[in-house]
Amino acid sequence: MPDLIAELAGYRAEQARYAREGRTDRAAAVREQAAKVAATIGVEADKLDAKAGGHEDDGQDLLAVRARIGAKRLRAALADLGEPEAAVDATPRETATPKRGRA
Repeated sequence: MPDLIAELAGYRAEQARYAREGRTDRAAAVREQAAKVAATIGVEADKLDAKAGGHEDDGQDLLAVRARIGAKRLRAALADLGEPEAAVDATPRETATPKRGRA
């Protein structure tokens, strides 16, 4: 699952870069890919919730808790990344500072 989160974060950064550069066609294509990955993460979280329910029915409380925590973590990571429109470019910016001459 961390791979999906990292993939989504990469798509969001790429989308922000294309949007900043004015390449709306590429930004839209990347947005579609990010939406697919976000949907996959949501499905995986739902699967973990269903798995937790099965474990609870079987009396396996520890496994149920682990599955619910996994689902919660996925949803939290998805929420932390925000919506595609709120994508932010994570590229560090160089700042030029004037060099001071020796006195």
